[in-house]
Amino acid sequence: VFFDEPQITSGTWECEPGASRWEFTTRGEVIYVLSGRMTVHEDGGEPVELTAGSSCIFPLGWCGVWTVHETLRKVFVVYRPTAS
Repeated sequence: VFFDEPQITSGTWECEPGASRWEFTTRGEVIYVLSGRMTVHEDGGEPVELTAGSSCIFPLGWCGVWTVHETLRKVFVVYRPTAS
């Protein structure tokens, strides 16, 4: 983790091949893929393939499946809305 505050966390993340469900109900995330390959498929949307050099935004409310095809390494920034 590079930076960790109540509203923003950033760092690197690595994951072996496999599928997992993600629900960004309390936070959003911006990623930049350093290596590997994955497909992200938002509920009700079209699948999008991400490879080294790709970036993607998962806004608050995004729900879907990430399928990692080749070991993935990414830089991430997670952001959390302020309480109102």
